[in-house]
Amino acid sequence: MRTRCATAGAALLAAITAGCGGRTRSTPSLRSESAAKRHTAATLKGITAEGLHIPWWTDNPDGANLPPIRVMTADASHGSISFEIPGTPAKLQGAHAMLYEKGDLAIILDAPAMQVDAGAQVVWASGGVSIRTAGPQTGETMSADRMVWYRKKHIIIATGNAVVHDRRRGHTPGDSSGRQITYNLLSKTMTIAS
Repeated sequence: MRTRCATAGAALLAAITAGCGGRTRSTPSLRSESAAKRHTAATLKGITAEGLHIPWWTDNPDGANLPPIRVMTADASHGSISFEIPGTPAKLQGAHAMLYEKGDLAIILDAPAMQVDAGAQVVWASGGVSIRTAGPQTGETMSADRMVWYRKKHIIIATGNAVVHDRRRGHTPGDSSGRQITYNLLSKTMTIAS
């Protein structure tokens, strides 16, 4: 499966995709080219930038001639990408991300720190993470010290002070906690391990 992303500057695109490896790419982009010039420090070892916007798209499984499907959109106050080791995840600080399942918005995630590995199709978030469901399950939120989104498995695993807050319409409000909470994006169900 191949992933496509947009970027503001051709030089930034070439530099960043060189370190992603494989057929899957996730390319951060800066909001404007002037921002890239003002807030980007590139070396042969990597790139550091402020005001990152990362759109992550993948080929449509229903056909090559169909438009690509959105996987994730992330905004971050700042971040970095290393070129020294191919496949090294992008590191984001002050991240706000929207995660999609089959092209539909499924989760809104906020985290002080986030790492994105498009090749492995894994997103790690830490430092006091919160997510909220979108669509029909709107009203469920989860908070934890750390969360990992395994895109290929369609699950999010939350660990460390993990709590689910259920405020969905038509449901009895309540909180549940455990050492690990697994959220299945396909079935929209949570499993709590105490």
